[in-house]
Amino acid sequence: MTRPQWILIAFLLLSAAVINFSNLKSYLEIQQDLEERTAKKGHRLQPMVVFDASDPTKSQRAEDFISDSPQIVFVLSPTCRYCAETLPFWRRIVEASRSSPLGVLAISTRWDPKVSKFKDGLGTQVLVSANRNQVVANRFLVTPQTILVDKRGYVKGVWPGVLSSATLDILLNQHSLN
Repeated sequence: MTRPQWILIAFLLLSAAVINFSNLKSYLEIQQDLEERTAKKGHRLQPMVVFDASDPTKSQRAEDFISDSPQIVFVLSPTCRYCAETLPFWRRIVEASRSSPLGVLAISTRWDPKVSKFKDGLGTQVLVSANRNQVVANRFLVTPQTILVDKRGYVKGVWPGVLSSATLDILLNQHSLN
């Protein structure tokens, strides 16, 4: 090979390395942003003021995420198409939870008449956050988000985004719901 060919090969290899580094850097930034916007494993969820999505005129109540059994919390947004895509997976969890001690709680990050489609699709009550600051405090900023919470309200697992069948099976098997 001639010297110009070696220079060209070296340039192409260096260019590929720079592009790969740039892609890796972007991926890590996205992952860090995702971690900052989702519930944090090991942290206690902060109490929220909520109301029932089926009747927004009803009085508000406090949800402290403390219960007699662990809970799966679905965080959704009425305009999130990925939340709608996740409904069949969440529906499987709701149906499986009926014969187990695991509770299910669905929370919408804001009110919109479209929230009713989630209630119909899930077959369970959907609560709506009445306070944006509480949504931020609990890191419910990524939707959809599936969160496993223990009896005391501490986050044990977080799955942001659309659940894959494999992830759903792990979640159900891990908690004896299958």
